Order: sequence, then structure tokens, then C-alpha cells
Amino acid sequence: MDSEEFAVKLNKIKYEAMKGFEEKCKSATHLVDGKETLLTDTLEKEIEKIIEESMKKHNDVIDKNGLKVTYDGGNEIWRGFYRNGDKVISLKEYEGMSGLWREVNENGELLSVSEYDDKWMKNGRCFEVESGHLKRECVYENGMKKRVIREFTDDGLMRLFDDNGKKVYEGVWFGDMVNGFGIHPEMEKMKGYYKELNEKQELLSVSEYDEYGLLKNGKCFEYEGGRLVRECEYKNGVMMRVLREWKGECMIEYDVNGMRVYEGGFEGDMMKGFVREGEGKEYGIDGKSALYVGGWKNGLRDGYGSEFKGLNPVYIGEWKNGMRDGKGKELNENGEVIRSGRWNKDGIESVLSEFDIDCLKGVERLEIGKHCHKKVTQFVLDGLNELKSIIIGIDSFSYDNRKGSKCVIMNCDQLNEINIGAKSFHCYESFELKNLPSLISIQLDDNAFRLCHSIVFESMND
Repeated sequence: MDSEEFAVKLNKIKYEAMKGFEEKCKSATHLVDGKETLLTDTLEKEIEKIIEESMKKHNDVIDKNGLKVTYDGGNEIWRGFYRNGDKVISLKEYEGMSGLWREVNENGELLSVSEYDDKWMKNGRCFEVESGHLKRECVYENGMKKRVIREFTDDGLMRLFDDNGKKVYEGVWFGDMVNGFGIHPEMEKMKGYYKELNEKQELLSVSEYDEYGLLKNGKCFEYEGGRLVRECEYKNGVMMRVLREWKGECMIEYDVNGMRVYEGGFEGDMMKGFVREGEGKEYGIDGKSALYVGGWKNGLRDGYGSEFKGLNPVYIGEWKNGMRDGKGKELNENGEVIRSGRWNKDGIESVLSEFDIDCLKGVERLEIGKHCHKKVTQFVLDGLNELKSIIIGIDSFSYDNRKGSKCVIMNCDQLNEINIGAKSFHCYESFELKNLPSLISIQLDDNAFRLCHSIVFESMND
């Protein structure tokens, strides 16, 4: 109890004593030095003397026992505890640990590093030291030790205790009072992740752990022979599922049911995350049937690739940012081209300016109906050696801008018949037939190639 608290207590006693006396002797007097004086006045003076003597004795005790702070020129030069008038403990704020104080005896030996309350009683964390060695980390409340968090053994091990005082770990450790203690070292540049090392200091995993740093809890990246082999999810030390695996330069992704959803190229690392990149396959819910085979960029379909439904391709062509974008063709369940064109990022088909012959390999008869391919400016058939007949309906390939437009049929060894309907190619700038040794018949109906500026027949069958 400090001097102020002691004085308040004595004055309370004085008040109660005087109150009781005044009620019984309101007008009693006696002679003091020949002068008649109220008994209450005399009593009050006597009580004041007792209080004065009590305060003097109390302050003498305070001077010998308790917290003292010494100043010089307004600056604190010493803080600590006295016992029987002697300095026994010095307190100094611990550098690097705000709110914690070093407790040192008069021999200069460190006893503890602790938090204190405003009455300078230990309250909070306390690191206890014996013979220069850290022995335990504790929790204090109002000057009383409530529980031990961890102990440090003479043989260099650490014991960890839960909130109920049960030992949950005994083994190797790392760290210090300033940076904290742990079982696994923290992974650089990955907050909340810790490294698991073997006795040779080889990396086994990088993982999230529980509050004690004992059990893997969350994401975990596992290593074998210095190489990343899988990314998993753990709960209370038990692996729940595999998210990704790596086999050489190939990454395999799995869904929540453990089914494969992707296999192929990748980009990234543990810190930035991993994305699909390069060539790869996307799989359906069975983990076997392909949904897409082709290029990837930043996790999205990009470049050239094929989209599947079941075992059949439904689109073959170019992609960008996960959407059909560029030259491509749509196919039915029989593998027949139903639409061929240039696709934009919104998935809307526009007609190709060039006629696509990739789907015509092995075709013997090519027949194009009426009013088809209005915006195609270049109709080129080259090297279709199985093709025997070409029939084009009326008003097809009727693009109205002649510049650069052309119709070329060449190097088709078995082609013997060409029949072009009325008004087809009527604005095309040029018409060329080259190296068609089997050609027998050419039929051009009214206004076909009507505005053509150049017609070339070359290396035809004599």
C-alpha cells in the first residue's frame, strides 16, 4: 500500500471514531491548561497525532521496501525494488520488446523479462531466467504465475504446454524472446508458412501449421529430393486432398473429389501461385475424357486448340483469354464442319475472308450451295488430289470489293469437272486454273466472273 492509500484509510478510521463519539458527547467539556474545552476537540487533536505518527512509520517502511524511482535533472536514472532499505532488483525496459522489462539482481544477473501493470506487478508474459539460461515462458496475472507456456531443458530441448498445462510437444526448437519461438523456421517471403527440414537440413515441405506449430493445417507444398512434387490440403495433421502434382515439367490438377481436371504445362511458384501455361489437356468430371486439348496462357485457353464433347471435337481453331477468338471451325457429332469462320472474343462468328480447305482433304466432290460465302475474298484450292468435281451454286462468293480478290484452283490431279453458277465470283479480280491434268469440263453460267480482270489457264491437259 502506498502513502496516499494509507492516508485515506487512516482518515476513514478517524471519521468513524469521531462520528461515534460526537453522538454520545455532544456538549461534554473539561479543563485544558485552566481553560474549558470540548472533549471532541481534544479527541480530534489526539487522533491527528496518532495519524501523524502512523504515516511517519508507514513512510519509513516504504523507504525501505517497495518500488523506487530515482531521477536526476528530471530524467529517470534508476527504477527498481528495495527490501529492508537495500536495492535488490533493477528494472530496465527491454530493447526490441516494447512493454517488457528486464529484471536484474544486484549482481547483474538477469532474472526475468516480463510485462508489468500500472502497480508494477507482473501481468502478462514473463520469460524466466536461471543462471543465465532461459528456463520458461509463463503467463502472470496480478503478480501470480497462472500457467507455463513452454520450458527449456538443460539438454537443449523445448517442452510446449497447452492452456490446460498438458505437454503437447518436446523436441528441437528455434528462435528467441524477441522474434518468438517455433518448431519450424518461417518460409522466406511466405507469411504464415513454415519449413519442415530433415536432419540433413533438406527441405521436406512448406506448410501452414496450427497455433502450436505442431500439426500441418492448411496448404502444404511437399518436396522429394529437392523438387516440388505436390500441393496438398491438411487438417489437424491429416492430409485431406491433393490439389496439384508435378512430374518433371508436367503439372496435374485435381478437383475436390480427387479427379484429374488438367495435365500439361504450367507457370509460377509457391509465392505467386501456379497457372496453366503452354500445351495442356483439360478433363471432364470423370478425369479421363478431354474437354479441351491445346494452348494455355495465364490459366486460360489461348492459342490453337480443340474443344470436345464426349469423344468428338466440336470446335477446332484459335482461342484468346479463354474464348474462341480467331480462325476456327465448328463440327457436328459426325465430325462434319457446320460452320467455318473467324470468331471474335464474344463468341460471335464472322465469315472468313479466306476459304478454309483444311477440312477437304480426301474429298472427291465439293458442292457449295446458293448465296454462300458472301464475304470470302480468296477461294484457293491447292493440292486436293482426291477431288474430282467442283459445283458452286448461284450468287456465291459475291464480295463487292474486287481489290485482291481471286479464285485459284491448282494442283488437283484428278479434278475433271468445274461448274460455277450464275453471278458467282462476279466481282472477283482474277480467275486462275493451274496444273489440272484431268480437267475435262468447265461451265461458267451467266455473269460468273463478270467483272474479272485476269483469267489464267496454265499447264492444262492438252
